[in-house]
Amino acid sequence: MPKQQRHPIFNRGFTIVELLIVIVIIGILATITFIAYSGIQRSATDSSAKDTLSKAVNVMKLAGVQSGSYGTSFPSTIKVSEGIGIALAEVSDSSTFCVNVTTQKYDDILWHADESGTIAEGLCSGDLINSSIIGDYNETAKIPPSYSSGTAYGDGGGLIAKTNDDWTSVTISWNQVPNADHYELQYRTGSGSWYIRRIADCPTCGNANPSYPYLTDPLYSALIPGSSTSQIWSGSYVMPGTSTTTMQYRLRSYDSGNVASSWNTVSLTPPLGSSMSTIPSLTITPSNDWSNVTIAWTKPNHNNMPSPIAEVQYRSGAGSWYIRRIADCPSCGNANPTYPYSTDPLFSAMIPYSTSSLTWSGSYVMPQTTGITFEYRVRQKSSNITGLFSNWTTTSLTKN
Repeated sequence: MPKQQRHPIFNRGFTIVELLIVIVIIGILATITFIAYSGIQRSATDSSAKDTLSKAVNVMKLAGVQSGSYGTSFPSTIKVSEGIGIALAEVSDSSTFCVNVTTQKYDDILWHADESGTIAEGLCSGDLINSSIIGDYNETAKIPPSYSSGTAYGDGGGLIAKTNDDWTSVTISWNQVPNADHYELQYRTGSGSWYIRRIADCPTCGNANPSYPYLTDPLYSALIPGSSTSQIWSGSYVMPGTSTTTMQYRLRSYDSGNVASSWNTVSLTPPLGSSMSTIPSLTITPSNDWSNVTIAWTKPNHNNMPSPIAEVQYRSGAGSWYIRRIADCPSCGNANPTYPYSTDPLFSAMIPYSTSSLTWSGSYVMPQTTGITFEYRVRQKSSNITGLFSNWTTTSLTKN
C-alpha cells in the first residue's frame, strides 16, 4: 500500500497518557519483580544461616563428646559461608553452650541454638564471647539490650512511672482528664506516709506533708496544671535508694476545685540483683619479677546495671576477702570491704565503669612464695542503688 494511503492509525504516535500508563505498568512489574527477588534472596540467606547454625551445633557437640566439656571457641574444622557469622555466648558452665548466627546483609536474621539443637529466633541470652567469632558476624544486629530503666503501670488513668537507665530520675505520666483544672500527685516510700513535693524551682527538694498551705501553693505537686500530663522527679526522696525499696506514686484530678477522680496508684521497685549483667571474664597477670600484678576484666556487651561501678576484692588462700587503696597508695595494705571503704572512691570498691584494669604491687596483693595461691574477684554494683550487685567473677593466681 502506498505510504499516503495507509490507515490513519499507522500515522499517529503514542499520546502522553498512553506513555504514562506504560511507564506505570513497567514500574509496577519492576517493583513486583524486585520484591519477589529480594524475598527469594532473604529466604535463601535465612536458610543458609540456619544450616550454618545446625552445623556449628553438631561440631560443638562432637568436640564436647571428645573432650568431656564444651569450650569457649569453635573447633578449627568449622566453616561458614560468606556474609554469615557465628559466635558463642557466655553460659553458666562448661556442660552447655549457646551459638548465635547473624548475617551481614540482614540485621533481622537472628537465630540461636544450644546443645539440644533446637533453633530459636533471636540471640542467646548470655553476653557475646568476642574471641569465638567466625565469619562475617554482624555485631550491630543485636537484640535491643534489656536496659535497667524501670516501667510501672498504674491502676487507672494511664498512670505510668518510668525511670531513666541510670535510675537517677523518674518520669510520671498520665492521660489528660477532660475539664480538669489541676492534678495532685503524691509519693511515698513503701507503705509509709504520703507526701507532695516542691516542683517548680527545686526538683531535688524533699518531703512536704499534703496539707495546707501546700495544697494551695502552685510550687507544689498538689497544684499541677490541668494541661500537664507528666512530671520528672529526681533525688533520693522520690527514687528508690536501695535494692529493697519500693516507691509508690498516686494521682487524682480536680474540677472547679473539687476532687473529680479517685486516686490512681503505681508502684516502682528497683531491678533484681540476679538479673544484672555479670562481668564475663577476669584475668590476672603477674610481672616477670612478681613485683606487681595486673587485674583486668571485660565489660558485658549489654550492660543493664544502673549507674555501674566495679568492685575488686582479693584474698590469700581461703582467708577473708579484702579491698585495697588504689588512688594514691598502690602499696598500701588490706582494708575490710565494709563502710567507709565501700563508699570511698580511693578504694577498689568504687572503681569507675570506664576502668577495666588495675595494677597492684606489694606482698599484700599477690603470692610471694612458691605454691601459694591468691584469689581475685570482681563484680558490678550500682553507685546510686545501695545493695544492688551482680554475681562475682572469680579467678586465682598461684606462684610457680
